[in-house]
Amino acid sequence: MFWSGVPRRSFYYKQGDGQLDRKPSMATVTQEGELVDNTLVVKDVEMILQQEFSCYGYKNLWVELKDKGYIINHKKVYRLMTLHDLLFNRSIGSTGVCSLQEDQARKTAGTPLYGHQVYPHPRSPTQCTASGSD
Repeated sequence: MFWSGVPRRSFYYKQGDGQLDRKPSMATVTQEGELVDNTLVVKDVEMILQQEFSCYGYKNLWVELKDKGYIINHKKVYRLMTLHDLLFNRSIGSTGVCSLQEDQARKTAGTPLYGHQVYPHPRSPTQCTASGSD
């Protein structure tokens, strides 16, 4: 190779398939040792989410799937839920610039947060006298 002028890394180069990471698995193992297709796991996730009062995230669903007999990683549950749009929103309240502006307006107006009582500070400027120290 030295005499041809071709670098060693170019001579032994193998073109990849375009995937940098490992391909995600298409099956899941149960505790009995059988392979189950991921579509059945997603159907079980949907059945759990359709139950009354079940507002589960991926970690709680991971525990439920483990109780059902799946040997599955929580990251795989998260990946399957994101692929099939089964995740709920992370935050319930408002976020962003508007909420920051509303928060600043609330602080300057003096309105309490969550309906709590606001008590005056004992050394507030309205209670101090101008003739306190001469």
